[in-house]
Amino acid sequence: MDAADQIQTPELSLALGDSLFVEEEYTEALNTYAIGLTLLSSDNRGVDNSKIIQFRCHSHKAAAHLKLGQPNEALEEFEAALSLIPTEGSLRLGETERVYYQQGQVLMDLNRHERAKDSFNKAKQLAELNQRDTAEKYMLCSKKCSDVIDAGNKEDVLIVEELDKKAPKISDNIEEKKSVPTMPKYQYYQSDKFMTISILESNVKPGQMNVTFRTKHLTVTMSKQGQDFTVVCGKLYDKVIVDRCKVVCKEDKVLVKLRKLETNYEWQELFSKKSLNGDSDDEMDDKTMSSSNNTNSAPKTRPYASHRDWNAIERDLKQKEKKEKPEGEQAMNALFEQIYASADEDTKRAMIKSYQTSGGTVLSTNWDEVKGKDYEKEREAPKGMEWKTWEGDKA
Repeated sequence: MDAADQIQTPELSLALGDSLFVEEEYTEALNTYAIGLTLLSSDNRGVDNSKIIQFRCHSHKAAAHLKLGQPNEALEEFEAALSLIPTEGSLRLGETERVYYQQGQVLMDLNRHERAKDSFNKAKQLAELNQRDTAEKYMLCSKKCSDVIDAGNKEDVLIVEELDKKAPKISDNIEEKKSVPTMPKYQYYQSDKFMTISILESNVKPGQMNVTFRTKHLTVTMSKQGQDFTVVCGKLYDKVIVDRCKVVCKEDKVLVKLRKLETNYEWQELFSKKSLNGDSDDEMDDKTMSSSNNTNSAPKTRPYASHRDWNAIERDLKQKEKKEKPEGEQAMNALFEQIYASADEDTKRAMIKSYQTSGGTVLSTNWDEVKGKDYEKEREAPKGMEWKTWEGDKA
């Protein structure tokens, strides 16, 4: 069953759409948000609660359109979201101002600077009302729109933007030259299909990264201010599909996405606690995974973790038992077992009936003799013995 078929509530649709967005499945996320909006049209919940979910579905759809390079569609969704701001309810702090800010960015890209300035000013007013430090950023964006409007020339705007970028960063650049580069930090999280490592370093170019994927090993090195850092290196908790792992460089971070070999399986941690010694088996697996899809070259799976061949051990034990020569009563029992195993059906019936009905005193292989005889009535005690009841009386 498709995941969309399981959606029964608008809240579930919004949550599933957000999950698909994180997995970079933007088209599927758009469809899921749309299902949530359809469910809301027939929902009987309160007006404000319904508007909160509608607001988020529209704003999150706009973000997905931006990821797909569709600014006009994103602008329509932003406008739909801002027309539904609930008068009451529980929107998160800064949620509305961020939508105004994103709308302003889209309008700037579309050269609609008048409307963009208006969006930035509204975001600034909300930030000041909530006493958030983002108000200064919105004010700078609004100023850039004013400069564009006043200049009326895109070339002049580019010069102004370039000066604005350089002016506040002169002191920062001096400090960066003096400071020693530090090891980039990272964190990780996972879904059913991916283990994602987020390296918290901004403005990283693909040429600065060197990532080596192996089936159970990962190495990530990064060049920072002329110095190389080994950010991640170790044996992974479980196997990954090398061909489906990838690196995504974003403005504020770098994502290393590891495609799990076993889906719907949660890793307890990123790296295995086992020693890295003896990784030759994993290296052979790497060659198999990264080369052709030849299933015959895959290693044979074992039902147990032990490397012993228990089938071979069982065969050796049986051979030893055959070579051993039993003595005394064991030898007699072995002889009876051999006779019984090689006998025909009549002989087997004779042996069973004579032995059981005589109380273990007679063992005959002649069925013609045994079939008409009642050993319970005609039984004879072995030489030197006599039959007695449990009370000790003679039978």
